[in-house]
Amino acid sequence: MLIVGIGAVVGLIAGYAGGWIDQTLMRLADTIISFPGLVIILAAIAVFGPSQRNIVLVLGGILWPGTARLVRSQTLTLRNWEFVEAARAIGTRNWQIIVFHILPNVLPSIIVATTIAIANAILIEANLSFLGLGDPLAPSWGRMLNSARKLYILETRP
Repeated sequence: MLIVGIGAVVGLIAGYAGGWIDQTLMRLADTIISFPGLVIILAAIAVFGPSQRNIVLVLGGILWPGTARLVRSQTLTLRNWEFVEAARAIGTRNWQIIVFHILPNVLPSIIVATTIAIANAILIEANLSFLGLGDPLAPSWGRMLNSARKLYILETRP
């Protein structure tokens, strides 16, 4: 899932590197969080068109900062533990420390973030489909509700 993939990579890099890299990535995340997500998603889908690819890309671009903050906070804690310092002391490269030592310890939180992101993505896609901005060829809860609402309105009119 794009949301969790971007968030995990950004969080791992920001948390492990620290310094100006951490500050830059987290200010980018703060900037994205500061804008109303649903309004940006609605505008982006209206501009780029209602397709599943566009919806996935827009959701991935807007919803990753939550996962990045979660992964960063755990990475900041783990980078000072003894097993990471021991790996650093024997000359292990930074990317190997991140992939083989820190990532396995952060993985349970990433799995939880994935389940939450999937639920949020389903709800946002249903909202977009209900408003008529979802993929017209894909079955969706929102499109089904919109069709039922239109049918109800047609049946209740005199």
